[in-house]
Amino acid sequence: MRKLSTILRKGQKALQDLELLKILQSEISHELSSNPFQTKEMNLILSLSRGLDSFPTKLGGATPYQG
Repeated sequence: MRKLSTILRKGQKALQDLELLKILQSEISHELSSNPFQTKEMNLILSLSRGLDSFPTKLGGATPYQG
């Protein structure tokens, strides 16, 4: 009987670990599929940055850094 309860406890622990593994896999998949550079805020920052890069040439000044 003692051996049976040990087996049942290990089985329960394995099921809990499996459920945790599924949750972690779901979270990792979500993080990998979401691209933080596609947000509206990032697009706004990029468009402002591009506008500032071309500012000196519009005034006839030096060419912007092309790094």
